[in-house]
Amino acid sequence: MQINDDYLYDTLDCGCPICVRIEKITAISPSGQELHYEVVRHKEVALTRCNAQEAQCVEVPPSVKGRYCSDYKVSTINGGAFKGSRGMTSIALPASVTIIKDKAFEGCGVLSLVTVPASVIKIGQSIFASCDSLESIKVVSRQPTCGGKTCKSLYDSRDNSNAIIHTKTNTLVAGCKNTQIPMSVTAIGAGAFGGCTGLSKITIPDSVSILGEKAFADCGGLRDIRLPDSVEILGAYAFDGCKRLLSVILPSSLAAIMDGVFYGCSSLSRIYLPRTITSIGYRAFHGCTNLTSIECPAALQVIGEFAFAGCNRLASVSLSQYLRSIDDGAFYECSSLTSLEIPDAVSHLGYRAFYGCHALTTINIPNTLVSIGNEAFEGCDHLAVVSIEENHPVFGIRKKQGRMEIFEKNSDKVIFRQS
Repeated sequence: MQINDDYLYDTLDCGCPICVRIEKITAISPSGQELHYEVVRHKEVALTRCNAQEAQCVEVPPSVKGRYCSDYKVSTINGGAFKGSRGMTSIALPASVTIIKDKAFEGCGVLSLVTVPASVIKIGQSIFASCDSLESIKVVSRQPTCGGKTCKSLYDSRDNSNAIIHTKTNTLVAGCKNTQIPMSVTAIGAGAFGGCTGLSKITIPDSVSILGEKAFADCGGLRDIRLPDSVEILGAYAFDGCKRLLSVILPSSLAAIMDGVFYGCSSLSRIYLPRTITSIGYRAFHGCTNLTSIECPAALQVIGEFAFAGCNRLASVSLSQYLRSIDDGAFYECSSLTSLEIPDAVSHLGYRAFYGCHALTTINIPNTLVSIGNEAFEGCDHLAVVSIEENHPVFGIRKKQGRMEIFEKNSDKVIFRQS
């Protein structure tokens, strides 16, 4: 489908192309609210905005009249369509709706009840973000559509789970603070609980093997969580922004800590990394300002870019003997770190790897280390003891004008100069 300023080019069911005039429509809903729509396909509109400030149920009609069509089907709820509708207590969606986009109901603070029609075939991420009062989610299993046919839903809310579950894949795609995850669920979808600030605790059953990207992102009330050993994949940014998260029990078979998994978890004070972990991703623990120590498992080979950046209380780090790379900014501004033993297997130290580690006094440069990025030790004001062998193939240490320097032998480039 192509779009220009005034028209969009769609395709009919028969395969024939059609030019559709774009128009925006404002109409009063059956429940009395002003709703805004925009044409998205031939004879179809998306609901783009509703601003319900008074306590009420909002009823979305199955169709609206426009200038160029007398019967546009309401097929889509756009992202942020109900954002800030602080008075909406419940919503009635028609059987014409097939798509609910990301964060459709974000910020509906008193929304307590949602019923999803059987016609819906696609649901976006974090659709109930910041819906603090949401307690009940139900999916209609079968219902007549606007065309008179009966459709069976692709989703369900089995076992009174107060969740939306994709039936075929057993993936939970949206939940709320009262969600009880059934034992039949095998995956928590991307953004399923994203922005669910009312969620304080949840039990994940042993049937779950995947937690999708941003599955629990910005769950500001979540304090602790146990991931069962059945979980094999913990998606990127899964707990991003969970600022009250104190402790996490990770599954024993987890192979990687993905990008940003615990980004901004500023209350996280302790975590045990399973022995199976081989890599820690980009910004995985960035901003975990309460984390004081970390013990890397023996299998760990890579600490990703900015993995522990801003962990300003991190004072003790034990690295794996098989570690090969400490990437750019890995310990950026870890201002409480006093010493570190770099294992013999490490060959690469990234750009600004230890930038701003003001308390760092002691470090070693193993013979295997052949690459040190620019400003790797910039701002390490108290670094006074550097262990490096005289026969190191790449780097050396010397005193110049009374100050210690780490330098590259071939180019005489200064890697670090004592302040």
